[in-house]
Amino acid sequence: MNGKGYIYICSFDNGLIKVGASRENPSKEIYAHENVKLGFIESRLAFFWVSGPHYLFRRNIKSLLEEIRPFRLAYSNDWCHGLNFGDLISLASHLEEVQQTVTKSVSER
Repeated sequence: MNGKGYIYICSFDNGLIKVGASRENPSKEIYAHENVKLGFIESRLAFFWVSGPHYLFRRNIKSLLEEIRPFRLAYSNDWCHGLNFGDLISLASHLEEVQQTVTKSVSER
């Protein structure tokens, strides 16, 4: 399976960030995280960024996950805290093949 896919970054009101990848348009996955409870931590989705569809999405998500490694939550590979959302978007926007990105506030849905 060498089709195109997306990478996405979700930013929450308490500073949590989730990164992910999807073969399909990730809107459903993103909005599934609109209200999140991780243990005792409750948070609401504030902003999200989505790449355009591209073939190297699997390689790019691995690169992104490696970048957030020092900031990851103890129980998760794809959740982190202590990173600047804008800096992470800038990094992701410059990954190979990433074009046509979209950044939105949840209120812009």
